[in-house]
Amino acid sequence: MARMSKPELLAVLAERTGQPKYRIERVLDAFAAVVTETIAGGDEVYYRPLGIFRGKVTPAREFKSEIHGQMVQQAAFVRIAHVPSAEMKAGVNRGRK
Repeated sequence: MARMSKPELLAVLAERTGQPKYRIERVLDAFAAVVTETIAGGDEVYYRPLGIFRGKVTPAREFKSEIHGQMVQQAAFVRIAHVPSAEMKAGVNRGRK
């Protein structure tokens, strides 16, 4: 499975929209920043063609290391999740049996 790079994505979007790559890049960078800021603020982002972007807080915890046998403290952190929309699932699976 191949991975599309940012320059490749910009080139495809520029071709499909007729906009220059620098404008597409500014919009995508702004989209990523808004999604990041929104999740960091404890909210989620719903964009119908893609789905829901949300964060789930994992609380701080203390556990015993199996390797060293010492107690380890892990800080709280946010796991980022993407729940694909029905549209996205249908588009990805179109033509598959």
